Amino acid sequence: MTTEQRYADDVVTHVIKYCLEDKAFAENAFDNVAAEKKRTLRLPDGEVTLTEAQAGEFVERFSAEVEPAFWESKRRKS
Repeated sequence: MTTEQRYADDVVTHVIKYCLEDKAFAENAFDNVAAEKKRTLRLPDGEVTLTEAQAGEFVERFSAEVEPAFWESKRRKS
């Protein structure tokens, strides 16, 4: 079973999970999806391909969930 099959129902949540764990991965994933319009991402456990709807959901959730977490983490270090 491929990663895509395992996470077909909730692939965006799976990608967001990795974004929250690794800031460099998160920045790269966001750049690939939002700026470069790429739909295939290489995750630590395999590749996933986002549909247009999933890509839109990823961008929205990244802004709502991932970016605030990084800002909070940065403020705590200051």
